[in-house]
Amino acid sequence: MARRGGESTIPLANGGVPPSTIAAQIVNNHSNANAQKEPGTKAAFGQLLHEYLSDPSIDEPNSQVNAQLIYVVAEAGLDVLLQENPFAQDLLIPQAIDSISIIKLTIQRRPELLLNTKIDEGNGITRPKLFLWLLPKLLTLMGYRNLDAIQENLQDLLLSCVQILQRTSDLWQYAVLLIQLYQSCIDGMSWDLLLQLCLGILTIFLDILSGLDATTTFQLSCSNFKVALPPSNGISNVWPESQQLVALPQGSQTIVSLPTQAICIAFSLIEIVVGTSEKFIKRGLPNLSFENNLRRAIDNFSVLWRCFKRLKKQNQRLPCYENIELAYIRTLAAVCVQTSKSNRSFIPSQSAAVTLSQGLSDLLLSCCLSSLCQSAQNKLAWSLMHIQSLLQLPADHNSLQDAPVEDLGALVKENLLPTIIRICRSPTWINSLEKELQVSRKMPVGQVNSLNIFSLLFVYGLAQMIGLKR
Repeated sequence: MARRGGESTIPLANGGVPPSTIAAQIVNNHSNANAQKEPGTKAAFGQLLHEYLSDPSIDEPNSQVNAQLIYVVAEAGLDVLLQENPFAQDLLIPQAIDSISIIKLTIQRRPELLLNTKIDEGNGITRPKLFLWLLPKLLTLMGYRNLDAIQENLQDLLLSCVQILQRTSDLWQYAVLLIQLYQSCIDGMSWDLLLQLCLGILTIFLDILSGLDATTTFQLSCSNFKVALPPSNGISNVWPESQQLVALPQGSQTIVSLPTQAICIAFSLIEIVVGTSEKFIKRGLPNLSFENNLRRAIDNFSVLWRCFKRLKKQNQRLPCYENIELAYIRTLAAVCVQTSKSNRSFIPSQSAAVTLSQGLSDLLLSCCLSSLCQSAQNKLAWSLMHIQSLLQLPADHNSLQDAPVEDLGALVKENLLPTIIRICRSPTWINSLEKELQVSRKMPVGQVNSLNIFSLLFVYGLAQMIGLKR
């Protein structure tokens, strides 16, 4: 347990006198190279993390120690996930979650730390600001295999960095730079994926003409995918001094070589960019900035989904597909449904209405033909009912809608209704649904599984969209 004032009873790994605070002890233990090799050091690290978080009143008064704490926790608590034995995940995942929580808590207490620069003692070279140093580490873990348990924590930390800067009056302009950095990552991944898609389609077409195996060729084009994050132009925008360097410092970028991981990362960043745009408007940025961000988000969003569908056709179903499908539904709602100043949901534009309805149509067909994962099915059913309810609301004058609600509603139904009718007229799907409803009717209340709940929600959503009356 921690003493008052943040002191810890855990001894130093090298037997010395413990520093005055837990934060200082975490930094001290990590800096001791000999201590890191001792068997109990890793267990002590996890215990220190837990103790630091167990008492919200614990605070390190020294800003430099707090900055070092973030560097140490990111390296010892996050980098280790890519280096250690996979059988140690039961220990490393909780430590990673605690590490992310400590980074977030420290930044909340001292937002200016995101602008901290680290100077190498050996050569005196100034490194990039902390948020630019931290971003590649977080992006490396996003969408990474076997790390599903920390994906929401990673996205929340990236979102929190922007929100914390937005709430700080003399730092909010750095939130703009951070969002621009996120956007450069989205653009880079979308462009590279689109390029691979076009090259793949082109080679398939050429191979068909020459009689070769088109499927194999497309898969090889995907295997050549490689994108550096953040891209160089994004780094130079937030760190102009980097343009004078012959090469970026080690660790300034991470290489993503899996298209599926890139799609997961991009969806998460799109959700953050669009979700934080309203705050910038309140700070006085023109509405045009919001509209541009929204338009770019919709364009990138559509490209990413097309690339994923192509990958899905050419490869057997992988576990990561479920995460992408769920992220797509979540991001679809974040991009195409905004919240006004009066806390009302609305569809902001005609392009958003078209994207929303086409996305839902695509998901409905995917659900009926190849089955979405359970979480995605439930999210889809909820989305259908939510969209139907907001289309029935009167116009909100506090929203940034560029067309009357009636026109937007007509666009949604025009694109979505044919798909719904097609599904409802499918004997195969109706028969499978009927069996599910029969099973659910025989089960005791409280024991209906999620698939049956989805079926009930799905029927209700379809009926509402078509306009059927009870």
